[in-house]
Amino acid sequence: MLTYDTGLGGYVVDVSREQLERAPSYARDETPWGNPDYGRDVYVHYGLPYGGI
Repeated sequence: MLTYDTGLGGYVVDVSREQLERAPSYARDETPWGNPDYGRDVYVHYGLPYGGI
């Protein structure tokens, strides 16, 4: 889903703007990495199989 475009000098993602705007997020002072639900939510949001525990 992530491709580097040398012409743009950056990465291009194969998702819509709406999908990015509605993606799971967290506040600057939060650390979601200890919450397994957060990881699952990210995978589910992008339609990917979750391989975690």
